[in-house]
Amino acid sequence: MTFTEFKQFFLIHTAILAKGDFDAEVRPEQVAQAIGGKFPKSWIVPTGRRLMEEHYFESNYAFTDVTDPFTITPAGLEEAERIGLTRGIDIWTKIEDQVETEELGEAYDHAQAADVVPTTKVEEVIGIDRLSDAYKNLDAQLRITIEELRGNNEINAIEGPEASRRLAELEAGNRLLQADRTDASLVRRVLLPSLTWFSKKVRDEAASALIKKLIAMIVAFLAGS
Repeated sequence: MTFTEFKQFFLIHTAILAKGDFDAEVRPEQVAQAIGGKFPKSWIVPTGRRLMEEHYFESNYAFTDVTDPFTITPAGLEEAERIGLTRGIDIWTKIEDQVETEELGEAYDHAQAADVVPTTKVEEVIGIDRLSDAYKNLDAQLRITIEELRGNNEINAIEGPEASRRLAELEAGNRLLQADRTDASLVRRVLLPSLTWFSKKVRDEAASALIKKLIAMIVAFLAGS
């Protein structure tokens, strides 16, 4: 990734994280995490400061630290839209995806609070029986899905860093399921939003249906463990 590309992605992801809201504060470290990929950490603050000098950002802080909050300006949002279109990225579609992902997480939280989703009584820590058929089927399907998504050149080319970040989350969720005991709530938060995101990005309806089936398998497995 070049510095110019990083700067463009910084602006795009700021617009997405802020959900297009001029009053929503975003922090440089959040944007860098959303971008993903490999880049020097020393780029983060200077990039934000440069974009502020170009009147794309506003901040009451000096913008000297990755935790200094800032907001996007109307000019910044317009530029993010323009750059996004040149890269095949519709920021408003991504904002909708982000809102839906957050709502999905909240729905699971509410379900747990109402005991709709069965949980253990101690921090949702559950035991994983890796010898059970349910686990073996889930593990196999999750691994296959991750490999297929990693090899989906169309999604990776269009979505770029976002697809990489989502894949990393799936791999992290898979690792959580390898332990003898794991936090069911954390597994849901890590796996389900990204699987939902991918189910909307794949063009093949059959592939989308399989991802949705995997989501159901995960929910059922965690509820029954």
